[in-house]
Amino acid sequence: PWLTPDDLDETGMPSLASKFLTKQGAEEVKPVASGSTLVCCIGSIGKAGIIDTQASSNQQINAVTFRSNERFGFYSLLRCKAAMECMATGNVLKILNSTRLGGIEIPVPPEDEQEQIAKYLDRETAKIDALISEQEHLIELLKEKRQALISAAVTGQIDVRNLSARETAA
Repeated sequence: PWLTPDDLDETGMPSLASKFLTKQGAEEVKPVASGSTLVCCIGSIGKAGIIDTQASSNQQINAVTFRSNERFGFYSLLRCKAAMECMATGNVLKILNSTRLGGIEIPVPPEDEQEQIAKYLDRETAKIDALISEQEHLIELLKEKRQALISAAVTGQIDVRNLSARETAA
């Protein structure tokens, strides 16, 4: 797997690669360990995603591997996005080098507390993601209804001349 910034999934679900290296290409790059958090450090500063398999990435991405709870580390880095943007340098294209990224301090509670926090965030963000998905589905249905209404009115399937003012306002 070869990940780019577009592949990074900030929802907490594993980021999936849209491209893959050839066997020869895989021999040329340094792999990133499964469980690492990938952080975009050029352009979309702070965009992050966690991986659940060994992978590689382009030069826009730095990999961060945590000694303890990987999920807690991922969420901690998402929280630091504003700090990363402030630490990035450059006039046209912002860049956050690995030294500056490594200088970001993350509070590290005891491992059992990290686990509780990560599980809580996994559960609550999954609920939010489900609500977003449901709303997106409803929006698509409303777009279809809108298009069908326009089509019916334009093709004469609805006689708009006989609609009352109350019906046209609704």
